[in-house]
Amino acid sequence: MKRGFRKAQVTIFIIVAVVIVVIAGIVFYVVNSNQKNKLSQEFFESAEIKPKLYEIENHISDCITQSTRDSIETIGVQGGYYNKPESSEDYFDLEWTFIPYYYGGGEFKIPGLDNVEKELSDYVKDNVDVCMEGFSMENFEVSYKLKKVDSQIFEEEVLFKIDFSIDAKTDGKAVTIELEDFKVSYESSLYDILEVADYVVKTNERTGDMLCVECLVDKANEKGVYIDMLGFADNSELVVISEDKNEAYAFEFLIDYGE
Repeated sequence: MKRGFRKAQVTIFIIVAVVIVVIAGIVFYVVNSNQKNKLSQEFFESAEIKPKLYEIENHISDCITQSTRDSIETIGVQGGYYNKPESSEDYFDLEWTFIPYYYGGGEFKIPGLDNVEKELSDYVKDNVDVCMEGFSMENFEVSYKLKKVDSQIFEEEVLFKIDFSIDAKTDGKAVTIELEDFKVSYESSLYDILEVADYVVKTNERTGDMLCVECLVDKANEKGVYIDMLGFADNSELVVISEDKNEAYAFEFLIDYGE
């Protein structure tokens, strides 16, 4: 009995010793890690390094801003789309770009507001890299990650909310900069343009060959936009809606009346 009791005591002592070693290791790791983080933070806050971090952050922010601006231009030329519609029958391919059909084969093919917002976000996600090509900072390794791109179309405004992070390494030290809810906003008539586009297509479908020009003029005046309708290939018509405030911005789509 005494021998067995002694063996149990030895086992307990071994377990306690192992636990103490593990706890000591954890404490050492945490203290050492905190010390390293403090030194690293002080390094990146230094007068020599901090301005370079600002330069990196500003360049990436500018690239994101440029991509948001380009996304609005692109989905204007391509009638609310960045990605081509799944069916080749739903757009006319111009090779360098495409124009979607909003009506064809007796069907409405108008993208909803949610779809257009998603197309804007997809463009930003895919094209920031284009702006970042060739960017470098001497003695720095730089990478970034877009975590969220949320596009919203409101009356008189298109708003982008973006979360992204930047990883920078230099001199054996690394830092991560988290930028959440980075906002880019543009004054825009895109909301009204989409509403007018829907009206143009459905008014044409209701009246058949007899287009109610007066109705379209009234609608355009109400929303402060211009509407041009031009003959296109295969009995279709190209509709171009431009902003009253900015006539350079064009939103285009096709209506196919068939034979």
